[in-house]
Amino acid sequence: MKMTGLHVLCALRGIQDTSFLSSHKKLEELATTAVVRGKATLRVSTHETFENGALSYTCVLAESHLSIHTFPESDSCEFDAYTCGETCDPEAMLDEVVSKMRPKEITLMKISRRNDEGFEIVKYDRCIKL
Repeated sequence: MKMTGLHVLCALRGIQDTSFLSSHKKLEELATTAVVRGKATLRVSTHETFENGALSYTCVLAESHLSIHTFPESDSCEFDAYTCGETCDPEAMLDEVVSKMRPKEITLMKISRRNDEGFEIVKYDRCIKL
């Protein structure tokens, strides 16, 4: 059974550097750095700013996608990265985001995706205190 992709989902709570939560420029810089750290290839990116200052930032990658959705009212965000193949690392992308935002806790799920065999949850950790 050959792994063909890894999907990393993470909720970050108690973010200490809240400047990323409502600045699309800072979030863009962070997402771009995360893509590079994960050795992925950025094709196009876009963002949406909402009335409450929340942001959705999405990167379309040659290998799939990265998205970050912020919730400034609760000092939190949601991270979602999926990469196909074995040349890039969505976990490294998450490491970059966590190191810059400095959340107090995270909830993490990793899903491996396989050809013709669906998917398998390979890790699920709820409320990891950092």
